[in-house]
Amino acid sequence: MLLDEKAGEVMEAFRKPVGKLAGRRMALCLTGSVAAIEAPKLARELRRHGADVTCYMTEAAVDYGVSPHVMEWATGKPVVLKLTGKAEHLEDYDLVLVYPATLNTISKLARGLADNAVTALCASTDPSRLLVAPAMNLKLYRNAFFVKNMEALRKVGVTFLEPRFEEGVAKVASVEAAVDHAVRCLSTSKLKGRGVLILTGPTRYDLDPVRYISNKSTGKLGYWLSKEAFQRGCAVKVIYGPGSVVFPAYIPVVNVYTVEDMLKEALNELEKGIYETAIFSAAILDFKPARCWERKIRSEEAIHVKFEPTVKVIDEVSRRHPSLTIVGFKLEYRVSREELVGKAYEELMRVNASLVVANDLSEVKGESHRACLVGKGGVVKDFEGSKAELAKEIFDILEEKL
Repeated sequence: MLLDEKAGEVMEAFRKPVGKLAGRRMALCLTGSVAAIEAPKLARELRRHGADVTCYMTEAAVDYGVSPHVMEWATGKPVVLKLTGKAEHLEDYDLVLVYPATLNTISKLARGLADNAVTALCASTDPSRLLVAPAMNLKLYRNAFFVKNMEALRKVGVTFLEPRFEEGVAKVASVEAAVDHAVRCLSTSKLKGRGVLILTGPTRYDLDPVRYISNKSTGKLGYWLSKEAFQRGCAVKVIYGPGSVVFPAYIPVVNVYTVEDMLKEALNELEKGIYETAIFSAAILDFKPARCWERKIRSEEAIHVKFEPTVKVIDEVSRRHPSLTIVGFKLEYRVSREELVGKAYEELMRVNASLVVANDLSEVKGESHRACLVGKGGVVKDFEGSKAELAKEIFDILEEKL
């Protein structure tokens, strides 16, 4: 009985139109590649984000071992294998995702051919609603005729998912990448097209060739901020100190080490004039050692380290770019809520920020996050949840301010 109840809860979760793809109709098209084995997982992930998914398959996709029964289970709908009198190729979808797409199928799309259920659906769909994920041997991917076909499709508005180049193969993009791009393609966010610069991760200074000082930071919040910005259609770039997270390949990242490195790269980016918003989630050291020993300090040595203040990155950016929308962060330790909010408000007014996220380090544990979001009118929201949820909350507030 308990198992039945749990299964019912899972199915109910799929039925509810919640998530970033809620209410969106999507076609997931499979072609003849072994990479099609990832499609069931992708279908489930799209549904978890709220999408209504229908699967279209070529005969070659079936030949490569993906059962239509599996895809029917994954999507919750019958699979379209052949066109019938229902004219399935004329269905109107918000997005058609070809995953994986072979050289043969992509070449057919470029030539306007419609000889199976997948190519016929793509031919009847506006190119701006096509998201194509190539998968093939690297020699095929570099074929001159194939490259021209992709260029021709891009020119008319087709979006391509960059493959993963590994072991001499252009492997199909990850399920995570496919979902992120689907969300981005269908975004109706008011932030779409706006430039967002995110500073995240720790900063470091070397004491000697093997030791350094740093702040406690992984860069995980910056990771979720960058994903949220990407999914909303922002032109996002990350300036990243030496943290422990790996950003998706489709999010551009500049790696830095010291506070001076971070400031230099931030100013270089902002001079391009393409950013409306900067988010300062980096753990920037307030002090640095006055010197770095050129040799390893021996364990029996007694040393005295003199520290000197570092440059205030957010202050310098605010001074040089007064029209920039700034999101700052204020970190304290074991202080009252009133004191935390007060310090956040001081920071907000000092750098003319639109929002300051105030954290007490004693209340940040793993993925759990508690924070006060402070605007010029006072506390906007008391937040408690995951880092991913905090990132979403920050961008929701930025949207409300537009």
